[in-house]
Amino acid sequence: MLELSRGFQRSPAGYSAAAAPMRRLGARTGLPVIAGILNESEVLLVLSVQGTQHLQLRNAEGTRNPWHATSLGKALAAWLPEAERERLLTGPLPAVTPRTITDPALLRAELALVRERGWAEVDEENEIGVRSIAVALPDTPEGTPPLALSLAATVILTDADQLRAHAPALRECAEEVAARMSP
Repeated sequence: MLELSRGFQRSPAGYSAAAAPMRRLGARTGLPVIAGILNESEVLLVLSVQGTQHLQLRNAEGTRNPWHATSLGKALAAWLPEAERERLLTGPLPAVTPRTITDPALLRAELALVRERGWAEVDEENEIGVRSIAVALPDTPEGTPPLALSLAATVILTDADQLRAHAPALRECAEEVAARMSP
């Protein structure tokens, strides 16, 4: 499994091109940077970089989370064709925490907001004590699943406005990763 995983990361379809920009963003913000793709109705974490804050979140590559409870999932779902987006919205939407949004109408409105402002956020929807923002890459090479990047923070160390202030830097990182992944 490890060999297959490492081979994937180095392949043209892999996401190793994202590592250096993600490391720079993690060093700049102090926060962990996570890359993920949609896989059915879940987000699959494909790459993670630790930040520099003394209290760190652990995000293991290969972890799966319900799309609607994560900023990565919301960022990716917002840009899907409408039929695919509606398929996700009519699927199971379990509550991961008491703060998880499970109402399809509320999620639909939130995805419209993501498309309008260009980034997604969650506040303790996937894990109590954790908030995050995410941006979908503007483009990925043909045959590569769309990718999104997120910054995660503990609610103890980073308030929502502080995290939102990093959205432009996160967007710049996503644009750099997209450029690196282009053939």
